[in-house]
This record gives sequence, structure tokens and C-alpha cells, in this order.
Amino acid sequence: MDKNEKHRDLKAILASLFCLSLVIRAVALWLFPVEHLSTNAEIAYLGGARMILDGTGIMYPKYPVFTPPLYAILIALGTATFGDELLPIKLLQIIADSGTTCVVFIIAREILGQRIALLTGFFLVFYPFSIYAALYIGSETLFTFFLSLFVLFLLRAVSFCSVHWYLLAGFSLGIATLIRGTTQFFLVVVPVALFLTCRTLNKRILLGYLLMCSAFVLCIAPWAVRNYVVLKAVVPVATASSVFLQGSNEKFLTIEGKTTWFPIYYAELEKRGIPMPAPDAGPVAFDKYMFKAGLENYLIRAESDPFSFITFFAEKFARLWYATESGRNHLIILLLNAPFYLFALIGLLSLWKKRSMHRSVWIVIVLVGYFVLLHWISLPLFRYVLPVMPYIIAFASAGILLSFERFINRPSRA
Repeated sequence: MDKNEKHRDLKAILASLFCLSLVIRAVALWLFPVEHLSTNAEIAYLGGARMILDGTGIMYPKYPVFTPPLYAILIALGTATFGDELLPIKLLQIIADSGTTCVVFIIAREILGQRIALLTGFFLVFYPFSIYAALYIGSETLFTFFLSLFVLFLLRAVSFCSVHWYLLAGFSLGIATLIRGTTQFFLVVVPVALFLTCRTLNKRILLGYLLMCSAFVLCIAPWAVRNYVVLKAVVPVATASSVFLQGSNEKFLTIEGKTTWFPIYYAELEKRGIPMPAPDAGPVAFDKYMFKAGLENYLIRAESDPFSFITFFAEKFARLWYATESGRNHLIILLLNAPFYLFALIGLLSLWKKRSMHRSVWIVIVLVGYFVLLHWISLPLFRYVLPVMPYIIAFASAGILLSFERFINRPSRA
């Protein structure tokens, strides 16, 4: 098969994956419109969009800054253009999620091979939690799309050692970070991924990395400058210490737990000399208070029962793979994802043992590890690892195919 035929086949596969994903998500939106709105959706996303549309604008000091602004800006643009607050952003999410399926297929094809990529694409087309995320007001779907572009561009940058791929990777990561602040620290660990992939950090790689960092900074700089001008504080992307506080105690891990126990804990902090800021203190002061409150919770645990750290962090790690903030649907999330978790481990171990693991796989492994570690430390919720589930599914696809090959090739007993 020549290059032109391979290229045509690739285009046909991508078109099929995209169209099938698009149809399934569009039908799902028609059959099961998600009307529930979370606190983030009401305050930061829709609330921020309404401030933009009513003339208050993002320069308003009370504009919500506990999440980045781009998702609210997109909602505002959709509302201004089409006159509907919810439908345009949901349609955009359906398109983006279908795009993620295609981008991850290309990533899997490059680092794991065509057959594994095809199985990965098949799973992603029907993956229920990606479909559900595309139907509600939340930043996960668009964030996942731009994160997948970052991974693809970084893979290309490493493969071709080309400046423009590094720049595209930096811009994609910047856009993703302006949608969801999770990745604002990821560039710190990228050199680890580059070293594991390339086995060296020569001048050309370091130059590409610096250019990627520059592109990232250019993306987030306007919002960081806005925050400094308006809030008189350094807030590169968002204030996010509330999740650190919520993840500091078993009692706070659900919405119901927060509602019940936060007032009691705030009163205890008052007694310990950590008073809550005045109502007009501003978001930065409240963010600092939340961080101190979370840190104090860990200090209290260390003083009263230091051995409980073991069981607490074991519980947090487990919850990362199935838990919701509402406390509902834990079992169904775990049951549907457990095969992917199991076969992902089998896939990685099999590739490692066979010495057939593409070096660029380390980029994806470091990315997944970053998400797991960050949310294990802060607040463990399944939707926080949803953006890296496509790569876990890709490793699971490798595990499934390798296990099947081992099964059919095992010697038969006479």
C-alpha cells in the first residue's frame, strides 16, 4: 500500500469516527437533555457569561475568578450570536468531543499502532462519560479537546524536532488552561517527559521547550494581567484553593458534607486564630483563607492521628477513579470503568515487558500521572481525571489486544 492509499484510508477512518461520534452525541442531546446546573455552571460559567453580555464585563472586580474565563466567554459568544444560552455551547462541545475521538486516534496510532488505535477510537465513540460530559454545562469536554491537541503537537515536536510544533503545543496548552486551570503547572514536569522520551535534553529540545513555554505564557498573559490590574494580586489563571480545602478531610468530600461540616470547621478555625476574611475582602483573600484552612486541617490530623494519613490518602486515591461530588452514581462509574483500568495496567506492563513500548508513550504516562497526583493531593473526583481517560482507554485497548493475542497463541494441550 503506497502513501497515497494510506493517507486516503486514514482520512476515511477519521471521517467515520468523527461522523459516528457526532451522530451519537447529537441523538443523546435530543433524547436526554441535561438540565442540571452545578454551582460552577451557575456562578462562573453562566454567571460570568451574563456579566459579559450585560455590560458589566470581565474587568468587574466581582467577576468570578475561581475558574478561568474562556468557557464563560464562549457561552457569551454563543448567546450573543444565536440567542440561546445553553444550546450553542452544547453543540460546540459535541463537535469538540467528536474531534477528541479523532485526535486521540491519531495519538494512539503514532505511539501504539493502527490496530490499537482503531479499538481506542471505537471505545471513545461510545464512551458514556464523554458523551454525558458533552451534554452538560461544564468545561471538561472543551478542555479535553485542547489537551489532546497539545499531546499530539508535542508528539510531533519530539518526532520532528520542529519549532512550529513546539509553538503549537504551547498555544494549545495555554488555551486548555484558560478553559480549566488544571494544566497551569504541567509545563514544570514536561522536561521529565521529554527526557524519558528522548533520553537527552540537548540544546534543540531545550530551545523547543522554552518556545513552548513562551507560547503558553502569551496565551494566559492577558488574563494574568487583568487579574493583577483588577485584583492587585498575582493570579495567573484562577483561584483554586477551595478544592484543596475540600480534599483535606473525609467529611468534606461531598456537597452534603461541605454544607454540614464547613460551618463547624470555620468556627473551629476561628478559635485557632484563623478568622474568615470580611465579606468585602475579595477573592484573593478568601483563596488564601481556603488554603490556610486546608493546611490547618492536615496539621490537625498530624497532631491528633498521624497514622490516619495512610487510610485517608488510600481512600482519596480510590475515590479518584469513581467518585462524584454529589455522592451518587459511584457504583455505575466504577463498574463501567473497571475493565479499562484493569486492561490499561495489563497493556502498559505487557508493552514494557516486550520492550515494544514506543518512547513517546512517556509523554502520555507523565500527563496521566500529573493529573492523578494533582487531584489525589487536592480533591479526588472522577470528572477531574475524565480528560485523561482517552489515554487510559488507549492503554486498555493495547491490553485487550495483547491479551487476546496471548490467548489465541497459547499452546494447546495434547
